[in-house]
Amino acid sequence: PICKNNPEIHPNDFYTFGGFCSWRPGQLEMEMSDDRDEWVVLSVDETSILDELQLQHRKCQATTIKEREQNGLLEAGTNMWKRILAKIDMPASKATERLPPG
Repeated sequence: PICKNNPEIHPNDFYTFGGFCSWRPGQLEMEMSDDRDEWVVLSVDETSILDELQLQHRKCQATTIKEREQNGLLEAGTNMWKRILAKIDMPASKATERLPPG
């Protein structure tokens, strides 16, 4: 393992993500089209993303579900999106106003 061979690297220096999402052919293009405009596309620097990951990691240190709820960990993705939108002065209501109901 790379961590054992290099004392400067620690397993806590890495983030691992798992998940899945898919679109039907042409679905993403349709959602991003000017007619629907359902996506907010941003260019975000690596520091902003790393800061968000570290914030979530610190909150994850909570040991109970109640503490995780209080820290907003169960809503971490939503909260991260709201903080990133705030950096560009866009309220979440504006970012989601064109989404279809449901």
